[in-house]
Amino acid sequence: MKLRLLLAALLASGSAIAAPNDAVVEQCVGDADAGQVLRSAGKLHDARASFQRCAVSQCPAVVSRDCSRWLGEVDARMPRVDVVVRGAIDVSVDVDGKPASAGTARALELDPGPHVFRVTARDGRAATESLLLKEGEQATVNVVLPPPPPGASPVQTARPMWPAWLGVGVSAALLGTAAGLGLHVSSRYDTLESRCAPRCSADEVDGVRTAGTVGDVLLVSGIVALAVTGVLFFTRPGTPRTTAMR
Repeated sequence: MKLRLLLAALLASGSAIAAPNDAVVEQCVGDADAGQVLRSAGKLHDARASFQRCAVSQCPAVVSRDCSRWLGEVDARMPRVDVVVRGAIDVSVDVDGKPASAGTARALELDPGPHVFRVTARDGRAATESLLLKEGEQATVNVVLPPPPPGASPVQTARPMWPAWLGVGVSAALLGTAAGLGLHVSSRYDTLESRCAPRCSADEVDGVRTAGTVGDVLLVSGIVALAVTGVLFFTRPGTPRTTAMR
């Protein structure tokens, strides 16, 4: 209501920037008023949506300026929570009976107050946790699924990836260096062939031969390293998997 009176006074005095039409002005002011009511009621998601609509440049400056400020305040007050699931990989998460977005890099943003998190695995196992969120809180809820019944398939596991990536990196370095030396040796042989063959000095010939030998060694080493990497990747033991739903 305060914003409505202020805007009306500014428009009457001619000191406000003209809005496209009265309907747009009314909508902007309505969103601003609704956002304040929703914010006071703790419905921060709905309040943010209202402030986003009235913070645009199409609204009168006095409205968009205040809505932008209130939008920042609501973002700062919004609780955020990470859902950490233990006992399975392929799961679905419901918050207060509604599916939660998963697979994003951000934590779930929820209104302050009590919330119920239910995690369900593909095999039917489920667990529930409750959490009371405060404004501006950064929280984590840990949901532990019960073990599978006897005779059921074991819980999926995830194997550490860093040994495989390390082996790939070493193999790539060795093979890349071998390829570079191979090109160098080929170029040097061509040069000697056109410049001095068959009367090239022993030092020149030996240098090219040594580089070729080193290249062959690096090539074999790179192939062996790649093979070992494959063996380690497919035979290394698994580790229990923790899934973080954000």
